[in-house]
Amino acid sequence: MREVKMTVGNNRIFQIHAEATTELLPVEQIVDSWRNVFSFNAQGDNSPGLRSAQLGAIFSIKSHWIVSNEPATIVMPTGTGKTETMIATVVSEMIHRTLIIVPSNLLRKQTAEKFLTFGIDVWYPTRYWYN
Repeated sequence: MREVKMTVGNNRIFQIHAEATTELLPVEQIVDSWRNVFSFNAQGDNSPGLRSAQLGAIFSIKSHWIVSNEPATIVMPTGTGKTETMIATVVSEMIHRTLIIVPSNLLRKQTAEKFLTFGIDVWYPTRYWYN
């Protein structure tokens, strides 16, 4: 694995690559790599997938975006997987850029780590890619 870094203003941007590369990939190329890779499988007893609250939130977001361009609020209880729902929405809708606002430094770090692994629980060395 190789990290590619770039600084834009006060922000440091990292990309993680499986093969050696010396430059950041264009956003369009990254987003295009998500095409046809997301499935809306429900979590089962012995199978991975999304929890019912996560599926409900994603379908609510998708439904809203079909009929409106207005902002909306999705409310999910503690422990239902809000971060994974954000990740699933970004990937399934192939969103190029997303702004996520969290109330504390600890939550910002946790959210960034989840996005680095797409919410999949695997060991991954801590990398802070923001200021």
